[in-house]
Amino acid sequence: MRYRLLSLLLIAGCAGGNPTPPPPPVVGDFQIALSTGTLNLEAGTTGSLEVTLEKTGGFDAEVQLSLVRVPSTLGVSASFSQNPIQSSSTLTLNPSGELAAGEYTLLVRATASVGGQVLKRERPLTLGVSASGQITVSGQARNRFGQPLAGVPVCRGSRCVNTDAEGRFSLSGVRPPYDLTVRPAATQEHTFLGLSRPDPLLLLFTSLGGAPAEQTASLSGTLLPQSGSGITFPNPANTGVQVVFGAPQAKPTQFVPPGYNLQALFPGQGPAYTLSTAWNGTGSVQGRVYALQWRHAAGAPGTPEAFPAYGSRVVSLDPGESTSLTVGVAPIGTGALSVNLTNPGGLTLRSRQLYVNLEARSLFLIASNNAESPLNLSWATPVIPGKTLTFAAYADAPDGRTLSFQQNGLGPSGRPLACSGAMYCGVPRV
Repeated sequence: MRYRLLSLLLIAGCAGGNPTPPPPPVVGDFQIALSTGTLNLEAGTTGSLEVTLEKTGGFDAEVQLSLVRVPSTLGVSASFSQNPIQSSSTLTLNPSGELAAGEYTLLVRATASVGGQVLKRERPLTLGVSASGQITVSGQARNRFGQPLAGVPVCRGSRCVNTDAEGRFSLSGVRPPYDLTVRPAATQEHTFLGLSRPDPLLLLFTSLGGAPAEQTASLSGTLLPQSGSGITFPNPANTGVQVVFGAPQAKPTQFVPPGYNLQALFPGQGPAYTLSTAWNGTGSVQGRVYALQWRHAAGAPGTPEAFPAYGSRVVSLDPGESTSLTVGVAPIGTGALSVNLTNPGGLTLRSRQLYVNLEARSLFLIASNNAESPLNLSWATPVIPGKTLTFAAYADAPDGRTLSFQQNGLGPSGRPLACSGAMYCGVPRV
């Protein structure tokens, strides 16, 4: 009897020695939320949205994020600001410039491992891609004589390329409007503001690169006012006329005597004019004679108040010959343009000038100011059909460089250009 009881006790002891513990329960749960379910981007641009973790039941594990792409969206790069997360992360997407326009569906996936179990949650994301507005800019840089500038840097921001032997350059992935800076020498820097063309011709106010062979001729004549217009000659007080010969091959207009292709008629002068003309090449040239009459503030010839008359006429010139030409002039409208400059870079302003663009290198200089201040100016402008304005500011940098900033293609009036970076800005844009 004692033997049987001992056997039962031994069996009972073996049965309760090492029981297998049950798996621990999953603590809480989670979901993810997107700040937007649809993100619309232009190809080649970048956008972002927030991915937020929503926890329940005391969930405290780290969550790993990933983006599930379908084959058609392999051209979309993606990154998370934080990964894994315990609260939130910023998802940044960048569809390549070559990605076809359309609507793509992606999945934002979140996974977590808790107690040996893998939890997975997903949210759909619609990516709308529109065609890229970026362009490839293929242009040319030339000096004031029209000669190509070879081997000089052309920069858009910090990205630079060198021109070839013909002064040509190419920059891809550019979004208009854009700015370009040309550095023909260590001490010179020329910035062109607000460009939009894919094929810009950058004409620098520099003599670096030399001048080509040229021809000269003499051109004279009279300015004939339109009947009944009230335009009178000789020029009244505070009134003058610029007479300019312009052609694609013309030598750049000179504003300091005894320059070529320009004559300034002052109060009491006119209607007779005489020009010494010059152009590049070896033969004859066809161009135009332009005449603009302006009235300026008393004692301030660089500050125009109105433009009473304008006219132009086609002319052909032969090397070494003299030509006579009458040019009719008629009333035109007068606009107004304000220039608001800032100088965050601490540059020393030397001058500001406003031109009418006649030909590639032929200009009317209609306004100028050589004072360091004020930075805000208002000028009257001529309203000439088919002609635009160029504003230029010239400055000296503390390191000895000479800088110029130009904005071309302006109308007779405009709105201020937003300022960015250490450059003169606030130049009107149309």
